[in-house]
Amino acid sequence: MGVVEKVRVGMSRQEVLALLGPPDDVGGTSRKYREPSILKYGRVELHFEPWKDGRLLRAYTEDERGVGTVLLE
Repeated sequence: MGVVEKVRVGMSRQEVLALLGPPDDVGGTSRKYREPSILKYGRVELHFEPWKDGRLLRAYTEDERGVGTVLLE
């Protein structure tokens, strides 16, 4: 079962981490928002609201040509 089939919009970052484990990479941090707003699992990016208790907004991926696709929103 892939990443997208395991998660749903509205899940907290903590729920996703408990379900999927540590991400391969993170992104979207800033001085104001220290928690990453993007968790990357392979080619799938999970985008969260930027605040600490942020909820999952969408799952996104790009193919080898850089063409993006929203997988879940």
